[in-house]
Amino acid sequence: MGVFITETPMKDAPQTQPQRIGKFEIIEELGRGGMSTVYLARDSLLDRLVAVKLIRLPDDAGPVLHVQFIDRFIREARAIAGLDHPNVVKFHEIGEQDGMHYIAMEYINGGTLGRLISDREPRDLRERLDLMLQILDGVAAIHEAGLAHRDLKPRNIMLTSKGQIKIMDFGAVLHEEGDRADDQVLGTPRYMSPEQLQKQPGDFRSDIFSLGSICYELMTFAKAFPGDSFTEVSQMIRKEAPVPPSQIDMLLPSSLDAIIGKAMAKPPAERYQSCREMASGLKRLVAPFMETDNGEAGFRELSFAPGEIIFSQGDPGDAAYLLKKGKVRILKHTENREREISVFTPIALFGEMAILLPQGCRTASAVALEPSMVTEITRENFEALVKQSPRSIQAVLKVLATRLADLTARWVALCDVREES
Repeated sequence: MGVFITETPMKDAPQTQPQRIGKFEIIEELGRGGMSTVYLARDSLLDRLVAVKLIRLPDDAGPVLHVQFIDRFIREARAIAGLDHPNVVKFHEIGEQDGMHYIAMEYINGGTLGRLISDREPRDLRERLDLMLQILDGVAAIHEAGLAHRDLKPRNIMLTSKGQIKIMDFGAVLHEEGDRADDQVLGTPRYMSPEQLQKQPGDFRSDIFSLGSICYELMTFAKAFPGDSFTEVSQMIRKEAPVPPSQIDMLLPSSLDAIIGKAMAKPPAERYQSCREMASGLKRLVAPFMETDNGEAGFRELSFAPGEIIFSQGDPGDAAYLLKKGKVRILKHTENREREISVFTPIALFGEMAILLPQGCRTASAVALEPSMVTEITRENFEALVKQSPRSIQAVLKVLATRLADLTARWVALCDVREES
């Protein structure tokens, strides 16, 4: 079965697993967050699997903290109990047993968006866009119900085995009216808006900022704010703009830079004012880039096993490759031996001369060192890419300039060795 929550390892759980909570027979623990534990359970009356979220307060929690977290827990259930949307997790029941509060909700057979991103799962741009549009549709339903999530992040977004997005974990939810006195910093720092970091309650536009950060990560497989500490990340969120996505992955259109940049604008008034507006921008500006005239995907994703040859020296060259996952070794063959020229890791472009020069033969071989995923870029792909995203030619020139500088350094070092000898 799938994993519902993967926030904290289960091995240190001090509590004994209950055998039953209400009408739900506990099967196993799925995971735990800061103040709650989630179990896989079976509804004994309806004979269906559910996820049961049980509050677990620390032993030293005083009465005030207890009331605060119980209130937030109940608020989570009430907030989305009336929502019926395919991209929002469904709540079945809220209850209390022996002083412990619980929520029974839809069990999701799948994994988190965070896991997909960390695994750099082989999904082309069209698939990733579809996931982002599902996320926006689900959050739009939450906003239209008068709620702001306030803790959107990849680990709070599930992906079912059938590819359906499910938004979950509403413990930090904010109603449009009320709740303004809460001055706690709620949310996950890396995905928080500047106003949340300043202990302001925020609103639906804070979610838009978080969605921009999620979109950035989903499209580039890189963090928008890659700091290592709370202080560093919060400083970047408040004062710095992320590196444009098209500078991280040359296959991404520059129009995506503008969309994500607007979603992550520092002042809330400069962001998209609704999820529907952001979704419309993605559909309008990004979708045309992803299709050729005949409706087929513009780029092919190819997988290679360790030791498998991507191309061989002497082969006709008609495509370059962008390494998305794994490692690739570049080898030069001479009469007497085989020499390693480079080892590439994501995201690296190789074989690029095939799309820049008239068709010729490969001057080296490329071999996968480990399970690898590449995007094939034909000359026709590249010409279309340049029309859609002029920055792509800058990315290729940057690759060539870097390699020329490296070649020059090697030549100088070789000359020095010869002079010394």
